[in-house]
Amino acid sequence: MEETHKKRNIVPLLVGLVIVGALMAMIYKPTVRTATTNLLGGISPIVPADSSTTFATFCQTTWPAVAGQATQPNVPGYTQGEHLCGNPNAKIIIVEYTDFECPYCKQFHPTLQKLVYESNGQIAWVLRHYPIDELHSRARNESAASECAFEQQGEIGFWKYADKIFEVTSSNDSLSPSLLPLIAKDLGLDKAAFETCLASEKYLPKIAAQAALAEANGHGPIGTPNSRIIMNGKEVEEVAGAVDYNTLKAKTDLWLKAD
Repeated sequence: MEETHKKRNIVPLLVGLVIVGALMAMIYKPTVRTATTNLLGGISPIVPADSSTTFATFCQTTWPAVAGQATQPNVPGYTQGEHLCGNPNAKIIIVEYTDFECPYCKQFHPTLQKLVYESNGQIAWVLRHYPIDELHSRARNESAASECAFEQQGEIGFWKYADKIFEVTSSNDSLSPSLLPLIAKDLGLDKAAFETCLASEKYLPKIAAQAALAEANGHGPIGTPNSRIIMNGKEVEEVAGAVDYNTLKAKTDLWLKAD
């Protein structure tokens, strides 16, 4: 069965999830740790936020700019301020459309981490927002929160915050909005500036524009996660749902061999 959350399928929130969200709001206590990726792709809050071993740091610093090579990936619709993890000159760019409160997106996040981490620069990852408001009323605000982290710390800030959201949420609107500034503080952001940024709603147009890209070119409303395999600036395959690591790697291996 395809593991994806579909847009426009209105699903009532379970009372239990509301209770879990309330409990999380009461018991969450910031620490001086952040998410990192182990070699199996799992997310574990086990290293200091400034450690060079975080997945966020890997995303940004493993592939420094090289003279004569592109600094942005060849991806349809890519604009300044989008979020790239990995080598901008990778043979394959996977563009993922995600919803921070989608349980399948949470499941799929470490799969992409592992794939990019182990690809030796052949695969990179562009993460785009696609909050499904009908299912997850809090996801759009969490997308905006990740952009406020980007505003303060650049790409490292964005990926740290994205990793942390997926780490702490139980999905399906279980994460209380009151925790977003605490997560920001936990990751070393200026909490007051973060709250001002989030209250401004200035990143909502960016989020809406990325969601529109997901539905362009005949795709229409999608479920999440939804990924597009891009080679030489063209989409060669759409991957719907939270496919497992072996399935995704088999797909990318075939395209790498065909190139």
